[in-house]
Amino acid sequence: MLLAHYKLNDDAADTVVADASGNALHGTASANTDTLAVAAKLNGGLNFAASHYATLPDGTSSGLGGASGATIITWVKRSGVGTRQFLFRTEVAATKTKAAIEFQSNNTIKAGGRSIAGDSYQTVTTAGTYTDTGDWHMLAAVFDLPNDSIKIYYDGELAAEDDVNFGQNTFSADVGNAGAIGAFGPTGAYKLNGIQDETRLYKEALPEWKIKALYNFGRGSEECQPWQRLIRRTIRPTVSHLIGAA
Repeated sequence: MLLAHYKLNDDAADTVVADASGNALHGTASANTDTLAVAAKLNGGLNFAASHYATLPDGTSSGLGGASGATIITWVKRSGVGTRQFLFRTEVAATKTKAAIEFQSNNTIKAGGRSIAGDSYQTVTTAGTYTDTGDWHMLAAVFDLPNDSIKIYYDGELAAEDDVNFGQNTFSADVGNAGAIGAFGPTGAYKLNGIQDETRLYKEALPEWKIKALYNFGRGSEECQPWQRLIRRTIRPTVSHLIGAA
C-alpha cells in the first residue's frame, strides 16, 4: 500500500512538496520550490545541492504503524560524492530512525531502521561503492519485519541483503522528530548533494518484481502501481485463449 508519493514536480512560490498518494502527507521544502525546481528523471525534480531539503509530516512515520514492512523508493542524480547524504528518513522517537536510506561518506549505500524505539538500529550496507554523478539512479530499501530482513536495490537489482533482528513483527506508530527527503531530519544535517525525483514510501515490503516494475528498464514511472500493466499483459492473452477455446 502506497503511504506517500512525492513526485517532486513542485515549482511554485511556496514551500509545499505535494504528496500524490491521496493521503495528504505534504512535505515542506527549506526554500520556495520554484528556486529548487529543475528538469529531472520524470518531469521535474528538486535540486537540493547540499543546501536544501524537505521535511515530512508525522504521518510518514505514524502511518507505518501496524505495518509488517516498508519500502522506500527514490530517484537521485548526485552532484558530489564522498560525504554522508541522506535520501529519506523517518523517526520512531527523537533521533531514532524508523526507516532510512543514505549514501555514506565512503560511497556505500546504507539502509536501516527500527520496529520500536527500544530496538537497536538494524542496518544493511552495500559492499560496493557508488560514485556516479552523470546519470540518474533508482535506490530502494525494503524492510521485512517478520522475516528480520533489510534489502537494498540499485537500479532494480539487489545490491545488499542481510538478516537483522527487529524487536517486533510490525512497526510502532510512535513518532520522533520530523522526517525528511534529502537530509537526516528537520535540522538539515547530511543533505543530499544533487537532484532528487520520484520518491515514495510504501507500508509493505515490496517483492523484487515490483521493484523492477518501478525501475521500468531505467525509464522509471510516476504510476502508483506500474506493475498492474505487467499483470494485465499476463492475464489478457490467457483470457483471449480461453474465449477462443470456448
